[in-house]
Amino acid sequence: MIYFVLLLILIGFIGTAFAQYMENISDPDFEYTGTIIRLTDENIIPSPLKQFKAGISIDEITCKKGLELVIKSDHRHHPMCVKPETKTKLIERGWASMYNLDHDTSEMPTNAKLMANATNTIFINVVEMDGVYRWYNDQEVNPTLTLWANVENTIQIHNPTDEKHEFVIESQSTEIATSGDILSDGNGNVTIKPNMEYTLEYHCKYHPDTMKGQIEIISP
Repeated sequence: MIYFVLLLILIGFIGTAFAQYMENISDPDFEYTGTIIRLTDENIIPSPLKQFKAGISIDEITCKKGLELVIKSDHRHHPMCVKPETKTKLIERGWASMYNLDHDTSEMPTNAKLMANATNTIFINVVEMDGVYRWYNDQEVNPTLTLWANVENTIQIHNPTDEKHEFVIESQSTEIATSGDILSDGNGNVTIKPNMEYTLEYHCKYHPDTMKGQIEIISP
């Protein structure tokens, strides 16, 4: 019986204390001195990709404390927050590029900037087969060459034969670009930045009937 009475007294005491607490916190002058746990900005920062998709510009993306911003070097070019040591490794391996928060336009991670600095290099040789000269890319003779639209394309040419050759790119019988003479055992190159409207072919100035092929232009 005595334990039951003590239990009732304890319950009454707890109830009185709780009622007093509720009365106090409704008082504007009441100050709670216990520990209050709040979510900070660090706790609620979304991933950099979510920030980017939400319309936040690259230079305003926030990384959690201890992380740094890089741009993934693929066709999506999306932002990532990584540890400093990880960032160094990713950049060294070409998997990511650094974003310069000082707004150096050479490192702005937009497709336009990235493609403006991009290049496409193609290697092709001259080969003699049964007394006939051809262009050769280690896979096939007179191959169809693929150029990137609106990008600086460079065709590197090696001539190991005893004759001189000249790599000519033309559009509807009009010369667009040329390597100039490539002498015996010499090298040359031709550079072109086409758009998707071009219709291109290539040939050798000195052997146009046997050294010729098609060029396709794709969007990188």
